[in-house]
Amino acid sequence: MHKVLLLTTILFSLAVSAICQSTVTVPNVVLHKFYNEYESVAKANWSVQADGSYYVKFYLSKNKLPYSAVYDPNGNWIEKKTGIKFSELPMLVAEEIVNRYHNFKPVSNTRYETAGNKPLYYVTLIKWQPGSDYRESYDVEFSAEGVLLNNPEMQTARVSAEENAWLKLYPESK
Repeated sequence: MHKVLLLTTILFSLAVSAICQSTVTVPNVVLHKFYNEYESVAKANWSVQADGSYYVKFYLSKNKLPYSAVYDPNGNWIEKKTGIKFSELPMLVAEEIVNRYHNFKPVSNTRYETAGNKPLYYVTLIKWQPGSDYRESYDVEFSAEGVLLNNPEMQTARVSAEENAWLKLYPESK
C-alpha cells in the first residue's frame, strides 16, 4: 500500500512539473486571453519582462513552428511572432525574395505583429554549397506589400558539422 501511495505521489509530482513549464505567476486575465487565442498549446514558457509585460514562447500541437507573444498585465496583446512556412508569406514578399535572393534558400520565416499595425515579415536566407565550410546569409525584413524595410548585410559564417548535416537534409522551400 505504501509503495502504491509513494508511486502515485511521484507520478502526480512529475505530471504537475511537466505541465508547469515556468515558475512565473501569470495573472488569470492574461492566461485566459492567451488560451482563448491559442487553444492547442503544446508547451508554453512564460517570463516577465523589465516593463512588467508577460512574454510567452510556445508551440502549438498542430505544428512544430515556434510562436511567441507579449501581453500587458491586463491581458492585452502587445506583439506576436509566428513561425510560418515560406508558402504562407504574402505573394509580394515571396516574389521579392525570389527576385532579389534567387541563389538563397529561406530557412526561417516569421510574421511579426504589433497591436494596431500591419504585420512585418522577417526571413533568414542562406546560400551554402554541400561540402563547403562556410555559408552566406541575409536577415531581411519586409512589409506585407513586399517592400524591403532593412538594408541587410551579407553574413559569412563557418558551418559546424551538425549544421552541415542539417543543411544537406533541409528540403527546398522554393
